[in-house]
Amino acid sequence: MTFKERIRKSIKYKFRVVFIISIVVGNLISNLIIAPYLKDSIKNILINRYEVIISKLREYKDDEEKLKVLLDIYNDLFYKIQVQDNIYNIPIDKNQMNVLNKDNGIVYLANKKEFNIITKIKNEYYIISVANHHIHLLPIALNIWILLITTLISLSIISFASKKIIDPIEELAEATDKISDGDFNIKIKSKYKIEDELGKLINKFNSMATDLSHLDYMQKDFINNVSHEFKTPISAIKGYLTILKNEHISQEERLEYINIVLDEVNRLSSLSSNILELSKLDNMESFKGNQKFSLDEQIRNTVILLEKEWIKKNINFNLDLKPIYYYGKEEYLKQVWLNIINNAIKFSHDNGVINIYFNKNANEVIVIIEDFGCGMDENTQKYLFNRFYQGDDSRSELGYGLGLSICKKIIELSSGSIEVESELNKYTRFIVKLPF
Repeated sequence: MTFKERIRKSIKYKFRVVFIISIVVGNLISNLIIAPYLKDSIKNILINRYEVIISKLREYKDDEEKLKVLLDIYNDLFYKIQVQDNIYNIPIDKNQMNVLNKDNGIVYLANKKEFNIITKIKNEYYIISVANHHIHLLPIALNIWILLITTLISLSIISFASKKIIDPIEELAEATDKISDGDFNIKIKSKYKIEDELGKLINKFNSMATDLSHLDYMQKDFINNVSHEFKTPISAIKGYLTILKNEHISQEERLEYINIVLDEVNRLSSLSSNILELSKLDNMESFKGNQKFSLDEQIRNTVILLEKEWIKKNINFNLDLKPIYYYGKEEYLKQVWLNIINNAIKFSHDNGVINIYFNKNANEVIVIIEDFGCGMDENTQKYLFNRFYQGDDSRSELGYGLGLSICKKIIELSSGSIEVESELNKYTRFIVKLPF
């Protein structure tokens, strides 16, 4: 692409061309509107000046010397005064001739190009006109000068203003190119107020770049975590199978190692299932084939299903579940309650309490599940729904950090939302909102 082509495609060039065209068109329109009024104004001014001249000529009509001096003065100005014995060469009608023959009679002669005046003084005809016969072009000339001046001034202003506006846009374009090349650490220093549209755009861009940087980190971290999570149990399985090849270990030890291998296999199976489930959910836009079911009964059945877990810790449940029939994907929502309630059990203290209750309005049903166990700090809450995020070592021992990511995706596909409120060592509250 040549320099000339680059200039023509430049937004600065287009901005200035559009602005200049707007000025020219605006001036042409204003000329069409103002020109008739300007022409009338010039005509009135000339009439006044002509009448003053005639008044002076009549005043000195008996003094030939002074009259001659006066004629020379006016002719030296931009007026043209002709003195004739007759006016046969001038096209005037009978009525106009009658007017001239009266005392102080004046006849105005006007056409598109000229505006003249005729009067009779002492049997001589005085024809007064403007020396420049192009006086009719004065409105056009005046408008052209105004157009040139306004265009030059406006062009100077628009050049300065466009630089202030276009430069940040060019910075945005360059930054976008860097992001497309994989550099997500780019930041644009905003010179504009946050309330300004351009400032908002730059702030949004910086926010997007930060999010993309986090996403890039999360993707890399996800791959590393998947590799690590698969590698750890596989290494354990390999180690224990090597030990099991030893014929001299006792039967008791052999059974113990076999159980450990089975646990690791189950962990691998669970991890694989969760990854496949997430992949499946990621390729969905919404759930299809929704059915009507009892939401309160589903949650009660989930609590019963987890009875073995909460009996171990002697946990009490307070359930305030009014009958609600919900239209959605039953089997997927069951996964949500299983995961959240199971987490509440895991992180509750022995002899603890878990509360589950509904709130309902015209637009949505709100399911609240809260425990009073170890709680979470702000950083854990911020990244809780990220894949493989486990918060701290105590949490990492109890899972792979995929469960809540699956829950969030299921709820989003149900057009709902999930939030968490927590305070370290005090409580954790999950709030699930589903459209009703």
